[in-house]
Amino acid sequence: MIIEFPEQYAPDSFHEVINQKSRYLILYGGRASGKSTSIAKRLIMRCMVEPFFRCLLTRKTANTIKDSQWQTIKDCVEDFGLSDYFRFTVSPLEIRCKNGNKFICRGQDEVGRIKSVRDITVVWWEEEIPTEKDFITVTSSLRTLKAPYIQEVFTINPEVEGNYQDNWFYKKFFAGEPNLSFTRTVTTQVKGKQVTNTAIIHHSNHWDNPFITDSYRAELEEYKNTNEHYYNVYTCGVWGTQKKEGLFYKKWVKSKHTGTVVYNNQTPLHFSFDFNVRPYITCTVWQMEGFRAWQIDEFCLKTPDNSTTALSEKVLAKYRNHAAGCFVYGDPSGGKHTTVSNDSDFDIIIRILAPIRPTNRVLRSAPGVAIRGQWLNHVLLSNSPIELLIGNNCINTIADYNNVQEAADGTKLKKKVTIDGGAPFEQYGHTSDANDYFLCKVFEENMKLFINRKSVAIIEIPTHTDTWGTNRNDW
Repeated sequence: MIIEFPEQYAPDSFHEVINQKSRYLILYGGRASGKSTSIAKRLIMRCMVEPFFRCLLTRKTANTIKDSQWQTIKDCVEDFGLSDYFRFTVSPLEIRCKNGNKFICRGQDEVGRIKSVRDITVVWWEEEIPTEKDFITVTSSLRTLKAPYIQEVFTINPEVEGNYQDNWFYKKFFAGEPNLSFTRTVTTQVKGKQVTNTAIIHHSNHWDNPFITDSYRAELEEYKNTNEHYYNVYTCGVWGTQKKEGLFYKKWVKSKHTGTVVYNNQTPLHFSFDFNVRPYITCTVWQMEGFRAWQIDEFCLKTPDNSTTALSEKVLAKYRNHAAGCFVYGDPSGGKHTTVSNDSDFDIIIRILAPIRPTNRVLRSAPGVAIRGQWLNHVLLSNSPIELLIGNNCINTIADYNNVQEAADGTKLKKKVTIDGGAPFEQYGHTSDANDYFLCKVFEENMKLFINRKSVAIIEIPTHTDTWGTNRNDW
């Protein structure tokens, strides 16, 4: 039997990439780019021509597959005029071809049923980025000698909860790559020979799809004026971190308060510590001039290095040659002596950092969380002479400001999470706490005026010896 497929069955930008036989094929980008329909049509062709083809269609929950991948494939089959060669069933949710090949549907919420599927040759992950655990469950089930190659296909929007640079999927496939589309290879030694797995990553957005209306394009482009996050992720199709509602730092704007910062070896360093050990123990690093302050670095050490000693040693190792002096800030509770040791956390820090001449500037007690939050939002709104900038390299700090929410009493709502059955811990709030301790101390008089409801505008900005440009990249 000879079947003619339309030559232009997918947008031009997809033709070459969807024919690749790489171990991983990742199509990511904005809405309406045509990536899902292009993959659906390619899989239909494979199903009809390959001697053995068994495709797993998977999403986070099983009940969403029917209205997404299953329906997309059904629509494409009808568009091709191939309905006589396929049977679509709802119970079980499957697609069978007359040649014996088929599509099987399983949600990541039914792990046992995924493990029971034998001889999978291709997996189509659609829209949502899976958890690392779900990915491992599925990818480790791919083993068959009945097909010449095995492939996992992803059609996703580049959006995850929290800081995307911390997400396992971004780290595995995207970290360190400046290009939007690229090829990544991983070579492993197996039984004395080199085995290479290839991931082809392809970026697209609505400009790559000639089959949508100008009216819909206009809707996507309008996000540029109404919602920065949606414009980045849904229109441009680039990685972005969604800003949540009800944030503690409600006047924080990433595009305004982050940028490129430069370490100055002639300016004192300001180290601020938070002593929670999960998910990490924290030190943020600042420099300042007058009422301008910029965060140049962060240390967020996870187990087994999440101790005050290990953290201090890491800080010293990086800044040992700094000759302009430094100051130490942090959670006042770190000054307490325990029954186990005569040393407090700050005793340890000051002793280890002695080669770079630290000065202790720890507050006797931390200002109330609610009132300091009000003051910091006042500062972030630019109702104060104080100007703050967080370096783009401080990814955990930026994640904190993007995610820490406000509790009903105006304090920080530090939600606890549990990962892989471990003890619950507060996911966010630690780097921003460290910054609070620093800012509340160095701008103490300004904060007091705010608390007393006096005008912060009467504070005179000191004369600077350096001339600062208006471009924040000069900081």
